[in-house]
Amino acid sequence: MGLTDDYENETMLHKYTELCADLNMDKMTTEEAWQSFENISQNYTLEGNKMHWLCCALYVACRRSHVPAVGQRGLIEGNCVSLTRLLRMCNLSIIQFFEKAKKWADMANLPEEFRNRLDKVERNFAVAHILYKKYEALFAEIFTMPLDGGTRSHRSRKQKRPPCTSAELFDFTWTLFSLVRASYPSVSDDLVNSFHLLLCTLDLLLSNVIVLDRRDLLNPNFPGLPSSFNKPYYTPPIDAVCNIAILCGMTDGIVVEAKSIKEHFLYPKVKEFYEKGKIRLDPTAFIGLLEQVNFDMNYKNIGKMYEEYVLSEGDFDERVFLGEKDMSSDLFTPSKQTYDSVSEESQRLIAKKNLSHQFENFHPQSLVPPTPLTGRYYLKSKEPSFDDTPVSTATHCVSRLQALLAGRKAEPSDTLLAILQNCSLDLKHSIMYRISELGERFVAKYIEGEDMTSAQSVMIAQQRRQLAETLYYRALESICEEESKRIDEKNLGAVLTQDLIHRNLFACCLDIVLFSYNTTKTFPWILDALQLEAYGFYRIIEVLIRAEDQLSRDIVKHLNHIEEMVLESMAWKWESPLWDSIKTSRLPIPYCEQVSPRTLIKAPEEPNTRSDTNLLNMQLLTMSPNVAKHPVVKLEDQGGNALDQKRNNAKNRNSSAGASSTLKTVSDENEGKRPASLALFFRKFYNLAAVRIEELCNWLKLSKDVAVKIWTCFEHVIVRYHDMMRDRHLDQILMCTIYVICKVSKLDVSFTEIMRCYRSQPHSSSHVYRSVLLSSRERPGSGARATSTSPNQAEGNEDSNTSAGPRDNTAGVRSSSTIPFAPSGSCPPTPTQMAGTATVYPGEERGDLIKFYNTVYVKLVQDYAVKFSTPGPNSKVIEDFIVEAYTKRYGGIKEEVRNRATVIYAIAVAIFAVGGMIGGFGGGILANKLGRKRGLLLNNLMGIAGACLMGFCKYPNSYEMLIIGRFIIGFYCGLNTSLVPMYISEIAPLTLRGGLGTVNQLGVTIGLLVSQVLGIQQLLGNPEGWHLLLGITLCPAILQLVLFSFCPESPRHLLITKNREEEARKALRRLRASHHIEADIEEMKAEERAEQAEARTTLCQLIRTTSLRNPLVIAIVMQLSQQLSGINAVFYYSTVLFKNAGLSEEAAKYATTGIGVIMVTMTLISIPLMDKAGRRTLHLWGLGGMFIFSIFITISLLVKELIQWVTYLSVVSVLLFVVFFAVGPGSIPWMITAELFSQGPRPAAMSLAVLVNWMANFLVGIGFPALNAGLSSYVFLPFSILLAFFWVFTYRKVPETRNKTFEEIAAIFKSREDRMAQMQHLSTLAPPSAQENTALLAEEKFPKDGPRKTL
Repeated sequence: MGLTDDYENETMLHKYTELCADLNMDKMTTEEAWQSFENISQNYTLEGNKMHWLCCALYVACRRSHVPAVGQRGLIEGNCVSLTRLLRMCNLSIIQFFEKAKKWADMANLPEEFRNRLDKVERNFAVAHILYKKYEALFAEIFTMPLDGGTRSHRSRKQKRPPCTSAELFDFTWTLFSLVRASYPSVSDDLVNSFHLLLCTLDLLLSNVIVLDRRDLLNPNFPGLPSSFNKPYYTPPIDAVCNIAILCGMTDGIVVEAKSIKEHFLYPKVKEFYEKGKIRLDPTAFIGLLEQVNFDMNYKNIGKMYEEYVLSEGDFDERVFLGEKDMSSDLFTPSKQTYDSVSEESQRLIAKKNLSHQFENFHPQSLVPPTPLTGRYYLKSKEPSFDDTPVSTATHCVSRLQALLAGRKAEPSDTLLAILQNCSLDLKHSIMYRISELGERFVAKYIEGEDMTSAQSVMIAQQRRQLAETLYYRALESICEEESKRIDEKNLGAVLTQDLIHRNLFACCLDIVLFSYNTTKTFPWILDALQLEAYGFYRIIEVLIRAEDQLSRDIVKHLNHIEEMVLESMAWKWESPLWDSIKTSRLPIPYCEQVSPRTLIKAPEEPNTRSDTNLLNMQLLTMSPNVAKHPVVKLEDQGGNALDQKRNNAKNRNSSAGASSTLKTVSDENEGKRPASLALFFRKFYNLAAVRIEELCNWLKLSKDVAVKIWTCFEHVIVRYHDMMRDRHLDQILMCTIYVICKVSKLDVSFTEIMRCYRSQPHSSSHVYRSVLLSSRERPGSGARATSTSPNQAEGNEDSNTSAGPRDNTAGVRSSSTIPFAPSGSCPPTPTQMAGTATVYPGEERGDLIKFYNTVYVKLVQDYAVKFSTPGPNSKVIEDFIVEAYTKRYGGIKEEVRNRATVIYAIAVAIFAVGGMIGGFGGGILANKLGRKRGLLLNNLMGIAGACLMGFCKYPNSYEMLIIGRFIIGFYCGLNTSLVPMYISEIAPLTLRGGLGTVNQLGVTIGLLVSQVLGIQQLLGNPEGWHLLLGITLCPAILQLVLFSFCPESPRHLLITKNREEEARKALRRLRASHHIEADIEEMKAEERAEQAEARTTLCQLIRTTSLRNPLVIAIVMQLSQQLSGINAVFYYSTVLFKNAGLSEEAAKYATTGIGVIMVTMTLISIPLMDKAGRRTLHLWGLGGMFIFSIFITISLLVKELIQWVTYLSVVSVLLFVVFFAVGPGSIPWMITAELFSQGPRPAAMSLAVLVNWMANFLVGIGFPALNAGLSSYVFLPFSILLAFFWVFTYRKVPETRNKTFEEIAAIFKSREDRMAQMQHLSTLAPPSAQENTALLAEEKFPKDGPRKTL
């Protein structure tokens, strides 16, 4: 493998060296690109052709290098290598290059400046592609296309060749347009101006063709031809004829702007070429370009000038659309472009069309931005007849805007002046001065960075400024008219004195104008130009839309997109005023219900008026307990968006109290307890989050219950750990929240799947999940940090000064975690797959989303998210019951009530185990005091009481009844686990003791199966039947109470403990159904004599006594072998394993219920085996089988993604694991614990063993989620180790108890000294007969099963 890699590297290096030599690349750039490629290759697995990635590395290195210009001053950027040539040498298409270059920028973490430049190159290519498609269509309507008009009239050898062919005219026009466009950044950055320049270029060549009377080049159906063109008396015009109006009419162009471009850009540049001697023509009429004596030189020089531009700028060559096979400088020599046959020229055009076919599906978002998710609910539908292309959209926006402002000037109207004069302050001069100052700043920023401050650039900037000022004064007038209806003139004047209102409104108008022209100066360029904050800017958007309801659909969509950008990330920047606003409010972050006014939700007139598409979003936004009481609600205005209200008479609704965005809201930061602007921000923020959660849940096919969990967890993160949003993105938090909820909900959803769905969203960006802030140093002058209300948050903030992001990836997080970590994978990441990587930069550390989740997010959210990982399907309905009961009794905010309800529910769950431990530990005392029968009868009465409390708790809405009932039922179960095995072992005949002891476990497994079946949602596992499911415990308690009344007391207890021989004989005759009971009586008396030889056994004496210590250790280890065998892990993973094998989620749940059937079946099978094979043998078989199949389960979890059939192996392993558990550890520990002790120490030993069992059960329930989080796929490994230990312990220490009396079993553990002391004690009490003494001694030497070793 190593030799192969070395050979591949050497081969790649050789190819790379040849490539750099062909490109004439300098040594420094060559080494820099190769070093970058090697560094990325070490951290990532580069997919596909390695030369394509080297092409990206070379492009980056070339853009960073500057070489001195020959014969000129200054430096040339790009190493004199055009992007087009680089791509052709690497055999990489330009569209593939853009895709790979973005991934390369992510992997290399290139600076934002370079990313923006790459985006600009992609946009320029997209604009050129769109314009070329327009150019092809227009050229075909004006001229004859080469394929259609390629046939020429036959000529003799003496005839001169025409100055140009149709194909040459096609290439020359496009190249001239590209050269002029590249000369003016203010034109090339603007789609509308570029399109108008294209029309002007076509008009220039059309006038030259008409003057030359080149009928062979003209389309006779073109409407712009002279009226007498087809008449015999037609005479060509002497001067050029302007056809701009006709061309604009054909393409929705704007005549005034097109003529301006022609006069101020095209003609001056063409004249400049003429003055430099590059072209020949009439400089006054601009004709003569195509004359035979001029065209050859014009054609060649235009191509050379454009070639020089491409090499100096390093940009792509727009002539690539012409489909030429070579782009060398001598390509445009007319002698090399002649075609001797129609077929050659046709083949050339076909090749051109094939090349153009590569770009048909290229639709960059920079030119055609998608509709934001929040905009889908309110944006008007497109007009059916509207030509939806970027050019048509841009020209339509500009025309619509100019029509809106027709008749207005860039100054206050009379109506606005009257409003301003009625205010208490004279605001006219201050407003006009402020707008003039901002306009000048805009113009200066607009022309900044160009080669020279040309008059043309200033003119365009002034035109944009004038249009924006006109829109500003119109919008201000409309806003003032609306606000005057709400507040008096004095308050209106006070609001209008706010400087930020005017600055943000004017900036918004400028951005609308720039967007309409589709320039590269997209948002947030305007914020940087006017030095404004995004948090203040977004608030004016809704105000403007309310006031200007005539804005085009695309402008409204653009403003909605800006609002989303601010809400998702820009407002959360470190230096954003949002943090100061949070600090000065001195209030915690509001919950959704605290900022959503009541007007948002109203009952519909008809139940069927609710839209199904909004159902989930409505549910997320209306989780308040007070709102949830209404079964049918309608979301009138999601999150306060006024954009949908604009379509429904927004002016009439603005006067209501529920209106959210007014000038007062924009300016007032101290309204009531919480600033209105802050409440509006979080209202919109929650709406945006709800819409995106809904969309992702739909893509992931998650249920509404899971979506509500995701929303609740997300809201908790924002309220409790809002610092986590600092310098981060909303989508980062959303994806982490979705992942953690899916994991705790046991849903098989990976981060890869979540990000795949995220990439399908209109707002997605790879930079969001590839570069996430992990930690950074404290920055001066930043917004104040929010006060945390959680100790976990404070603890996390100590580790990181930005949002609780730890600087080191410690393993301690895993040990305390209660939810799974996102797997990073053992293989290096690929450009399309993350692997939990991180990189340290000056001042901050960044990594991918998985790294952020594992080191920052899960550390803070784990304690809260684990509350959603409830063990049963009925947990949610019970918690909802607690929420409802608490709300009705005390009220309160939804999140606080939910938190308290979670604590109460946790108490109700844990109190069962506490009751079990107490009941099990007290079983021995109760058995000695009341006896086995009376103890069980009393216990059944307690079970009936606990079942009634749980069954009837729903009616009085009392969760206290639920908690008390759970405690009593836990005590009831604990006593049963102590008393029942004890009673069965004492009444069972020697030959049936094993089988009857297994019946106890059979009852347990049947009870589990019944509860699983009844807990199905279609039966009792629903909000209507959950209390009946809990109350059904009443049935077995009553059944046992009735039937047990007819059962006798334990004969051993009567004879040995109570010394009631006659009652013991009577009970024994009933149990044996025979009068031949003397052998059993004599065996009990022997046990009694042995007990009399011992002192009364208490718990302390049990632990201290040497002869009882070994059986006590065995009993405890046997109990631990049951609870620590991993059976809980199997039940935890069974549903996931069944789903991986191809079952649906519902079918997997039913399959998990089938495991209960297997346990019942195998327990029934083990009943006869217990007295045939023996306890020790079955336990060894059970532990051994569980050990083997736990290894298989671990292997299947590790390789399930690589080998498909392994999932079926995991299912079989789970089923066999359960089979072996039922055979061995399921029932034997309960039975053997009662058999290891004689009558005296048995109650105390059972109490201690049951206590250990319940404690182990409790600790496994608490600790397994943390173990699962820390070990993930290796979670079965600790259980495998424990199973191996238990097997060895059982083989070495545990004796066989089959067909042995209690005294025989006890004798195994007694030392010789203990037995001699016992005999001496017995001889002093009541000397036995000679026969009895002989029998006793013989039994000591040779037990019934032969000599045995003692432990």
